[in-house]
Amino acid sequence: MPSLAVFILFMGVMGCNQSMVPDSSSPVIVTTLPVLGLIVKPIASEFEIQVLLQDGQSPHGFQVSPTQAKQLSTASLLIFAHPAIDGWATDLAEKDKLALWSDDQEEDAHYWTDPIEVQAAVKTVAETLCTLQPANCVPFRKRATAFSARIDSVSLLISEQLTTAKRDCFVVSHPFMTQFLDRYGIRSIGPIQPLPGHDASPRTLSRMMAEANQLGCKTMLVQRAVDNRSMHALAQDLGIQVLEIEAMGTNQPSYESYLLSLSNAILSSIE
Repeated sequence: MPSLAVFILFMGVMGCNQSMVPDSSSPVIVTTLPVLGLIVKPIASEFEIQVLLQDGQSPHGFQVSPTQAKQLSTASLLIFAHPAIDGWATDLAEKDKLALWSDDQEEDAHYWTDPIEVQAAVKTVAETLCTLQPANCVPFRKRATAFSARIDSVSLLISEQLTTAKRDCFVVSHPFMTQFLDRYGIRSIGPIQPLPGHDASPRTLSRMMAEANQLGCKTMLVQRAVDNRSMHALAQDLGIQVLEIEAMGTNQPSYESYLLSLSNAILSSIE
């Protein structure tokens, strides 16, 4: 098993290579979230990948600009996460559209933090690209297989990293990271708000606070892109620390490094 430092360096190099912008004449794929761009780039090097949301922006309540509306109307393919999260983009996309996940679970459809769910999505992306460019189907599938193997490797590393975190518990403000916590067996209480700005009922909130106290949770996880003032106040009432997470994958060189950033954030809170 490679050391963590070597692994991160390797993934950073891989991500930088994958993020090279193709020739300007390349067909365009638009993704709503930065993390979806990280999932698509390793497979779709024949395409230019454009991302709608930028640093500090949340998909909830996002307003598309005229320039972005033009992006969507001319793109060969729109890739979005889930109808309940960023399905608003489909109203402006005139060509093919792909939801990476589309079940009926609306409150916790943040599947991109779960590497197993992402591996399934990688196959879906490759097969969708095969329909757009049948002549490149073989390389699409080969890249998807190689990418899935890299996700496996980093997931195994994270499992080892987070072994000590399984005796801790976390309060989560919104369901942006519960898929990740569940995947690695980390206990969590919440989400406090099913959507930013939508409070749980007083009875539900009281029950969650009592459970957090009983389990000895010491950290509340909040996402950086939303207004967290009420969460900071609640954490103060509970006597626990607040840890802000960049949940959208902004400025990450690869999906693998994104997963490692989530793991490292958890570890930093218990050291």
